Amino acid sequence: MSESTALPPASQQAPDAGVQRPPWSRDRRFIGYLAAGLLGINLLVAATLIYVFDQARDAEELKFRVRATTLVRLLTKDVDGQYERIDLALRQVADEYAEQLARGGRELD
Repeated sequence: MSESTALPPASQQAPDAGVQRPPWSRDRRFIGYLAAGLLGINLLVAATLIYVFDQARDAEELKFRVRATTLVRLLTKDVDGQYERIDLALRQVADEYAEQLARGGRELD
């Protein structure tokens, strides 16, 4: 017998002569594997996106913390400088007042 006239095995059904099916639709397991594969790929992409967004958020939070710390240091330095100038001005006023009292000047009312 030649290959073209060979009969299909008994376990397989002969396809209808009028209906042409694509090769992938013959096996239902293939569609199940295809769906599982697509689901797996989608889960992998989703997990990757979650990881990337989490890392980006952590990086932005770190940048914010560094900027906030820098701003606090600058403000602290500025306030300390203002306190030093106020302290210096008050000491000068106190020294001038002490000199006026020593010279016999009148006291502040």
